[in-house]
Amino acid sequence: MSILNKQPRLLLTDPLAVLTDEIILGQIPHGSRVLDLGCGDGRLLASLHEHRDATIQGIELDLEAIKRGLARGVPMIQQNLDHGLPSFADASFDFAVLSQTLQQVRQPRRLLQEMLRVANRALIVVPNFGHWKVRLQVITHGRAPVTS
Repeated sequence: MSILNKQPRLLLTDPLAVLTDEIILGQIPHGSRVLDLGCGDGRLLASLHEHRDATIQGIELDLEAIKRGLARGVPMIQQNLDHGLPSFADASFDFAVLSQTLQQVRQPRRLLQEMLRVANRALIVVPNFGHWKVRLQVITHGRAPVTS
């Protein structure tokens, strides 16, 4: 049984999100300091705190997601990732996580550099834009594709 499925209060319907979170959880040792960039409602951070006794911090732009994260007890701040991470000192974290967010920023190189400045390691998860249906969406709509 997966770690996340043992949490009755965590109801996820997206199996890809469950799998992604489990893979990330498997990479982060007990007691780590973790910064999640574009953390959404703090689901992953709450699991890291509960299952890995991690010290956690989230950054999110969407105010409604921040409200849901704060309701979970996840420390979060509202910030645009395109402005870098000026609030954080060098090597403040053991891990910086960027899951399903890199394609949303306008300055990805700067953000990746900032991640490595504030954390010893970076975990990055990106959607598969190589599939032909996804590429067709890019061609026909001219925007980052939305997939299930």
